[in-house]
Amino acid sequence: MKRGFWIFVMVASVVVFLVANCGVVERLLLSDAEKTATALYLDRLRGQEERAATETADAWNRQRTEEAKRRATEAAKAEEAQREREQRRLVVIRGNIHIKDDEIFDDEHCDFPISHQATLDLSRLPDYTLRYDDLCCGGEVRVELTLNLSLAQNMSVDVDGHAELYEGTSCATKDREDRGENSVSVPPDYRGSWNLDLLSRGAGGGDEGKITLDIENRAAP
Repeated sequence: MKRGFWIFVMVASVVVFLVANCGVVERLLLSDAEKTATALYLDRLRGQEERAATETADAWNRQRTEEAKRRATEAAKAEEAQREREQRRLVVIRGNIHIKDDEIFDDEHCDFPISHQATLDLSRLPDYTLRYDDLCCGGEVRVELTLNLSLAQNMSVDVDGHAELYEGTSCATKDREDRGENSVSVPPDYRGSWNLDLLSRGAGGGDEGKITLDIENRAAP
């Protein structure tokens, strides 16, 4: 009798437990299906995360590539600009041309300030010519000056020039009294002098032309 009672008690306890925890039993019964569904969901979620991570990495790589290209382009432009600057020199010429018109009683003196700048480019414009042909004093003494500037491969500026002194009855006279030449080479970032004296030595002479020039070889801006 006691044995049967305890068996009844055990069966009743199991039934009560199952009724009270039917959700647990249901979950236990459906655990394989839930595991499969959960696994599929997690796989999809991981796939989405991986795609998102890949897209983010691709976008970041594209941005870095574009930034690298931009910087390379800017560096190339800066390098090209630097090369162009290194091939250019600014020549600054300052000075004075003094002319004396020799007269019997009262000589006349005239000064003509010179101020000029020229940019020489080794690859585009290595040569430059500067002319002054209307410098007249006293209505009869004229000086003509021609300067030829050239940029050498070592970036020195070579200045070759000549000048003529004319004297007559007007500023348009063709009577040449004297002629002279001079040359100077000015290294980069240095200054040089180009000077020339002209003198009328003929009958009734005494007219003079005195050219004094300072030539500076600067880096071009």
